[in-house]
Amino acid sequence: MRDERTTNYYAILELSPGASDAEIKRAWHEHMQVWHPDRFVHSPTLHRKAEARTQLINQAYQTLSDPAARARYDAGRQHPSSHRHHLHAPRRHPVRKPLHDRARNCAGPKRC
Repeated sequence: MRDERTTNYYAILELSPGASDAEIKRAWHEHMQVWHPDRFVHSPTLHRKAEARTQLINQAYQTLSDPAARARYDAGRQHPSSHRHHLHAPRRHPVRKPLHDRARNCAGPKRC
């Protein structure tokens, strides 16, 4: 079982942190319809993936639908430094010069 402090239950159910109880239940239901393992009996690999995904969906629903558990979860998310390792900054892609700037630096039409 995953540590709830490192799992974003709102992202799993595709919800905002301010979601209502009705929105949480609707999101859980929709995700279970999509990911239910019985839909993947034709492929053992997909069936295992669906089982793992439905476990996460159910954990998210159980936590977010219980007011006390949700309050504890939200409190833990507000203080990530006490529970999580610092994440690396996202990689930035190098900035490329526009094509017309690169063309000026060419010595001839076939050298670019």
